[in-house]
Amino acid sequence: MRRRALLGTAAAAVALATSDAAGPAAAAARKDRVPIRYLGMFRQEDPAAIAASVKNLYGATPASVMWFDSWASGRAFPLDEARMLWRRGIMPHYTWEPWNTALGPNDPGQIHLTDVIDGTWDRYIRARAEEFAAVRLPILVRWGHEFNGSWYPWGIANNNADPVAVRAGVPACP
Repeated sequence: MRRRALLGTAAAAVALATSDAAGPAAAAARKDRVPIRYLGMFRQEDPAAIAASVKNLYGATPASVMWFDSWASGRAFPLDEARMLWRRGIMPHYTWEPWNTALGPNDPGQIHLTDVIDGTWDRYIRARAEEFAAVRLPILVRWGHEFNGSWYPWGIANNNADPVAVRAGVPACP
């Protein structure tokens, strides 16, 4: 119940801060500001190509570029590309998927959440964490997205409908 009360209070504070109820001076100050909008982009290209093609197509530099990589690919995190994105003012958004895309979500050879929890993938996780840290700039790492469904092997529907197992499988980076 405390969490709900805290979230409710935070929502009310945000609503007050963004409404005219905060006072006429605050409302006038907001009307004089140009709203800030951020463009994020995902395309089936490498990160550098995404940034370039968005600039060419839309005349705008994205604030964030997202790309996907599966654990079974064995690819290292692209440090140079992440740094290049930051030099252009773009946040790297790396979707890190713990599966083998060549197999179905319930295939016996698939990467299973229990394998992650049991430490089978610890060496791989540590290697990626060291690569993330080597960038020395912020990186948005999205792990195990859409865990609420059955279409990925890490989803709770494929893990005995146990959300605790999903939380336990989230890798902790040193």
